[in-house]
Amino acid sequence: MYSASEGDGVYYTLNGGLTWNFNTSGAGNNGAARCLIFQPGNTDIIYSGFLSLGICKSIDGALSWELSNKGIATLLTNDIEVNPNNSMQILVSFEAENSGGCYLTNDGGNSWSLVEGLPGTRFSQVTFGADQALYAWSNGPSSIAQEGLYKSIDGGTTWENKGPNIGGLFETEIFGMASSSLNPELIVIGGNNFGANGWESMVYRTSNGGDDWENTYMGPEFNSFKSVFIDANSNDQIIFAGYSAQADHAGFIKSTDGGSSWADLNGGIPGVNKWSGAIAGDPGNSDILYGAVGGYGELNGTVYKSLDGGSSWSPTSLSLGFWSRINDILVSPLDNNIVYAATVENGVHITTDGGSNWEATNPELPAANVTHFSHPFIVYDTSYFCASTYSSSAFKTRIYNPITSMQKLFENGSILSVPGNPSNGSCNINLTLFKATVVSLKVYNLNGQMIKSLEDGKLETGNYNYHIDLEPGIYLLNASIDGAAKCEKEL
Repeated sequence: MYSASEGDGVYYTLNGGLTWNFNTSGAGNNGAARCLIFQPGNTDIIYSGFLSLGICKSIDGALSWELSNKGIATLLTNDIEVNPNNSMQILVSFEAENSGGCYLTNDGGNSWSLVEGLPGTRFSQVTFGADQALYAWSNGPSSIAQEGLYKSIDGGTTWENKGPNIGGLFETEIFGMASSSLNPELIVIGGNNFGANGWESMVYRTSNGGDDWENTYMGPEFNSFKSVFIDANSNDQIIFAGYSAQADHAGFIKSTDGGSSWADLNGGIPGVNKWSGAIAGDPGNSDILYGAVGGYGELNGTVYKSLDGGSSWSPTSLSLGFWSRINDILVSPLDNNIVYAATVENGVHITTDGGSNWEATNPELPAANVTHFSHPFIVYDTSYFCASTYSSSAFKTRIYNPITSMQKLFENGSILSVPGNPSNGSCNINLTLFKATVVSLKVYNLNGQMIKSLEDGKLETGNYNYHIDLEPGIYLLNASIDGAAKCEKEL
């Protein structure tokens, strides 16, 4: 007999129930299993549905398990981050009902592995240190493993819980976390205590990679910090945090001494605001800030903008529903007028004029609830960022650049772009396919001679990047995708 359980995965008995065992390896380890089925005629092959993990398969009667999820993308992901020193390494946190974990990829998202060294708890935040250490915050439940900041210094193989140890059960929820891009030892976290520790909002910081912690801010009861942002232009001295509230008003706080002390930062923010879920700054100008306001039942969700480092705020034109909060904000490193907003009900919105006008930018993003953005990263001179979603796993997109980004949209939705076009001999070609199709990419000179064939055959769904070096001159890229042809000049 086999039994699906929450917390320990799949139990099995070979003696009619006198004794039981449960799996201790593979994707089902400490997972929450909900259903089981044998392959007809072979009781060694078992399929099981796990919360968060999806479908797992065993071919040895539940002694070990492996993921069997190709084509399924329904993970409830809370956060996603890219290693700033290695854009191929991406860490994602996820959760379900009292369970969860992290996934890690070392090849830019082509393949993912469940991080086995972490407990099967609800992971809310992830980040990378400046020394490439991996950090992941667990919100429990403490019945499985204590809450805390888990750290790995060996690429995700082994992990250590670094606390902070607040009481016997820790009893701490963290929803905002930021690591310094300069100091590998500086981490700032924000959230709230709960249970035996009371229900205060709080901010903690560590200056030695989690070995010791300092409680630098305690806010009102039933408030909770939702975001932390370190201004990279300030030598880690200026830090912002946004918080939600139940009884009082929500808003932002600011530290100018590296997180040791804090001051309110709510000039111009409506007093009825109950949610400030994200705050982000212009990477090139410390005076320009964008903050999430509203979307909690009394005020439409929107983005406010500050031009004086947060001393005063003014609303932008974005107006969402009463319950459409904004979870994250990203200011483009290519153009500070381009800003992305991750919303709870309305997908991703973008402004290209500093907030005067906004529009939805959700082609092929089957998720209305976007939880977080990663930091921008560069692959072959093209800037990207990732988004985690609360229903449909994780996604990657190019950062919009109105000057150098030339995209060709095909009738079947496929996207072809030649960033930096025209180039001076060396260029990259990016192709995104939303279904398997036949692709032909060929480069010609102006005499009609084919110089290079980049692709000629059937490709699966996914992102493809091509780098070519040419003698300076004018070339034509002839692209045929699923029978539709387009031509891009002046490579």
